[in-house]
Amino acid sequence: MRKFCLKSNVCKSLIIKSIRVIFCATWLLGTGPVYGNEKLDSLTKALNLHSAKDTTRVRILEKITFIERFKDINKALKYAKEGLQISDSLNYTFGQVFCLNHIGSCYLAKGQYKNAIEEYTKVVRRKVDINDQVSIRGLTLAINNIGMVYFELKDVNQANYFFKKALLIDERINNQKGIAREMGNIGKVKLELNEFDSALYFLETSAAIDREIGNEFGEIESIVDIALVYYKKGDYQLAEKILIDLQKVKSLECVVAGIWIDQLLGRIKYRQNDVQAAIFIKKSVGKFKKSQITFHFQSQR
Repeated sequence: MRKFCLKSNVCKSLIIKSIRVIFCATWLLGTGPVYGNEKLDSLTKALNLHSAKDTTRVRILEKITFIERFKDINKALKYAKEGLQISDSLNYTFGQVFCLNHIGSCYLAKGQYKNAIEEYTKVVRRKVDINDQVSIRGLTLAINNIGMVYFELKDVNQANYFFKKALLIDERINNQKGIAREMGNIGKVKLELNEFDSALYFLETSAAIDREIGNEFGEIESIVDIALVYYKKGDYQLAEKILIDLQKVKSLECVVAGIWIDQLLGRIKYRQNDVQAAIFIKKSVGKFKKSQITFHFQSQR
C-alpha cells in the first residue's frame, strides 16, 4: 500500500490549502440548495421512464437509494429492496451485493442493529469469485459495515477488528476507495480511544487517498474527523478553521456533512464561551432530521 502524507504538522497546512483549491462555492446552512434535489429528480424521472425490470433499472434504484438514505430512510429502504428483488431474479451480482449493503445501512441509520448485521452477513456468506471485483468490493464493504454497527454500539475493539479485516482484503486487491474508507474508520476508532496521533495518521492517510482518486465525499468526512481530533485536543482555533473552510463546499454529500460540521462548530463556540453563537447554531441544526445528523457516512461511500 502506498504511503500518504504521514507528517501531521505538514498535513495541517496541506489539508486547509487543498480545501481552498478544490472547493470554491459557498454553502450556508438553511439557505443552500435542498440536499440532492436536482440529481434525485433526474434519477426519479429516469426510473419512471424505465419500467423494464433489468440491470439498468437496478442501477438507477441503487443511485436513488444512496441519495434517499440522507433524506428519507424508509423510501431508501423501499428502493433498495426493489433493486434487490430484481437483482435476485436476474442473478445480477452488482445489484445483489450493493442493495444488500444499502438495506443494512438503512437499518443501521434507523438503529436496528440486529437487522443491519443480518443484511451485511448475507453478503459475507455469498460465494466469492476471486476474479470478480464487484463481489469482492461488496464483500469488503459489508465487512466494514459490520464494523460500523459495532462502532455504533460502542464496541470499538470489535469494530476495529472488522475494519482491519476489510482493509486487509482491499489492500490485496488494491481497492483504493475501500482502503481510504477503512483507514478513515480505523481513525474513528483511534479518536474514540483518544489516541490522537494515531487517529491523525489514519484520517490524514484516508483523506489523501480520497483526494487522489477524486472521492470528495470520503475526503470531506475524514477532514471533519481531523477537525474533531483537534477539538478533543483542545486546539479549538485550528478545528474551527478547518470546519469553516469546509462550509465553503457545495455538493451532494456536503449538505449532510454541513449539518455535522455545524454541530461541531456549536460545541467549539460553547467551549470558547460564545454561548449565544452556540445556541444559534444548535437551533439551526435542530431543524434537520436526527437521522441526517447522526448517520455515519463511511458505512457506504
